[in-house]
Amino acid sequence: MFRRGKFIWLPNQKIDHEAYFRLVANEPLRRSEETNKWAFFRKAFTKANAPKTANIIITCDGRYQLFVNGILAGRGPSRASPHFMRYDEIDISQYLHTGENVLAVLVHSPGVDLAWYETTKGAWQPVFGDGGLYVELQCSETVLTSDTTWKCLEAKAWNRNAPRTGWGQDFIEDFNAREFPETWKDISFDDSKWSSAQELVSQGTPGDIATGRGGHEPFPNLEPREILQLSERECKAESVVWTQAIVPRPNEPLDQQLYTEETDAAPDGMFENTNHLLIDDDNVSTIKTMDGKDASILLAFNPYITGFPHIEILANGGEIIDVAAGEALPGEYDGTDKKAGLKRPNFLTFAHMFRYTAKPGLQRFEKFEFTAIRALQITVRNAPNGIKIRHIGVRAINYPVEFKGKFNCDDPVLNKLWKIGRHTALQCMHDAYEDCPGREKRQWVGDGVIHFDISEAAFGPSGYALGRQFFLHAAESQRPDGLLQMFTPGDNRGGDGVLIPDFTLHWIRGVYKYWLTTGDETLVETVYPTIEKALAWFARHIDEHGLLANIPFWHFIEWADIGRNGEAGAMNALYCGALQAATKLGTIIESVRAAKRYGANEAYVRKALNARHWNEKRGAYVDEVDPETGLVPV
Repeated sequence: MFRRGKFIWLPNQKIDHEAYFRLVANEPLRRSEETNKWAFFRKAFTKANAPKTANIIITCDGRYQLFVNGILAGRGPSRASPHFMRYDEIDISQYLHTGENVLAVLVHSPGVDLAWYETTKGAWQPVFGDGGLYVELQCSETVLTSDTTWKCLEAKAWNRNAPRTGWGQDFIEDFNAREFPETWKDISFDDSKWSSAQELVSQGTPGDIATGRGGHEPFPNLEPREILQLSERECKAESVVWTQAIVPRPNEPLDQQLYTEETDAAPDGMFENTNHLLIDDDNVSTIKTMDGKDASILLAFNPYITGFPHIEILANGGEIIDVAAGEALPGEYDGTDKKAGLKRPNFLTFAHMFRYTAKPGLQRFEKFEFTAIRALQITVRNAPNGIKIRHIGVRAINYPVEFKGKFNCDDPVLNKLWKIGRHTALQCMHDAYEDCPGREKRQWVGDGVIHFDISEAAFGPSGYALGRQFFLHAAESQRPDGLLQMFTPGDNRGGDGVLIPDFTLHWIRGVYKYWLTTGDETLVETVYPTIEKALAWFARHIDEHGLLANIPFWHFIEWADIGRNGEAGAMNALYCGALQAATKLGTIIESVRAAKRYGANEAYVRKALNARHWNEKRGAYVDEVDPETGLVPV
């Protein structure tokens, strides 16, 4: 992408012009002082006529919300490695009009690796730190870009010192409405006291420039987003599961308070008209805290959905509302107390939550990052005079697919399983395939291969773009030695993380299945060098018998309880399949020499596998063979 503008960021974040060259001396490869940062950006401009077309190109380091004349026009960007950053292109013509207009962007830059977000390691990050926003608006004759004419302000309504939600997840949103400029995104807002944004550009000293190490900008490689923007719809809860008092533990950390507090019977007058929370009208539910006890209500959503929880309240000011989303109701599957609040039985299980401190009057707040929702627990604190809740709901989101796949038979259980499976797959499709949309949000490579097959069966061509992105994401994660990361992008720790070699083999076979389904030769040509480098890694582990032996790292093989030592049967069978796929893919793109080489290798491995692993007496292949003795473990 040719850039017309620059990445911009808050002016108080220092640009360290000498940091890039200091990397040669092996100084720390990351600045870490700018974690969990929120920032507002605004750009006002005038149009003589309402434009017929207006496309905005936008991306950021983290996540953004784009508002045009006060209206939410887009969210993004889609997840990606920082070395292959994606940008969104959004048609905003419907939001623009003659006269004054304003673009407003809220950016959250985590500054730490998350399950779905990957920080920059080295490169330009020591120079600029984390954060950055790029905007380019092409509107008739006007080209507007991100530069120093944009106004900006750190968004201090969010507590930057809030703890993380859980394993690999973002920071809890601890939001104080009294610190939030409510109309910041509107045309009429006065931003004259805001600072001018700084351009993230480092030219270096004259000596740096003369020796070729002077010019730096963040995210030098921008790629277009190939997937659609997510669909959105409003959802209300199905039922009120319970209303109870909470014995508060105010001294507990925010990430522990929800799990350590105990429930109790609610005193009379603590809750009024809670069924109004299930109806989309202007009636209110009233909740009070009393007798040293906080008030909590548990709502159930059916079916399980993914999206952004939100609340709309009338408050006196100073009340605190904690909203926690869980993937299951208390006691729904594990036999624990159904009257208990959401708990955390292990480090893998947690609720996604936000804390909202109210200002006086009518107000609305929506969680910035989406999560999975079966249960919402709303706990009200510091409200002795009561707080009125007008709405609690979820802006549900999914990748916009069509239900092209069909299944029907005379067994109602199988018909129901088809619908449940289709719904489950959809809840794990957003800006990537996810193994689970609440607990992790990671895009595991082995899971993604299967997810494409499921998507193809359930949604047909409408899901192909998300699958294509998955195969590219995996290729972009390739390590110098040739293996792919086991999930990507995200907190895989670069070259130091845990690895699953069989996922790389699954991915190669998945690329061939993708081509069989879509006929997309361009994708095959793009990733074929990745396939060759990956297969070279496995070839280095071939023993004198022609089989992979003593492969390092984690042999996942779908948690199967099988032998994995020595010449592991499952790993060699996957390798054989990957060589077969590489042969066919090479033929497709007319890489004749590669196709011939992999075809010969596949035949050699197949012959060795049959000779050393087939057990005639058992009528089956054995799990493993000792490469030195040829013996099979008893």
